[in-house]
Amino acid sequence: GSGVALMSNFEQLLRGVWKPETNEILHMSFPTKASLYGAVLFTLQQTHWLPISEANLIFFFSMFMIVCKVFMTATHSHASPFAPLENLICPVLFGSVSSGHPSHHHDHHGASHEVSHPPPPPAKSKEELNEGTRKRKAKKAE
Repeated sequence: GSGVALMSNFEQLLRGVWKPETNEILHMSFPTKASLYGAVLFTLQQTHWLPISEANLIFFFSMFMIVCKVFMTATHSHASPFAPLENLICPVLFGSVSSGHPSHHHDHHGASHEVSHPPPPPAKSKEELNEGTRKRKAKKAE
């Protein structure tokens, strides 16, 4: 489902052009995440850790993908349907900013220094997102 996106990393390596901002492993798109989660589910089913038949898993996963794609297309949404689940799991697995990470540190002289964080980038409009998609498609076509 996301083979082209993952192979672009190897293509960049072979050409000698490294663009971390376009690395699919670092910034996963919905198809890459869905492929990864599907691979995990099917592996768990094959090792009998997931008690469901292969036919049912194929059916439910296919229906989930169809519903997500139709919903995302109908609403012109670029948000991942996995975001609510990831927002719950990521702080548990990786910790959150507010859990035990102070906003300052002490140097050897005992003075504290505030750590300033840059403001988050502004949200992109639909036109900007569509323009970025057109540019990526044009670049792939080259």
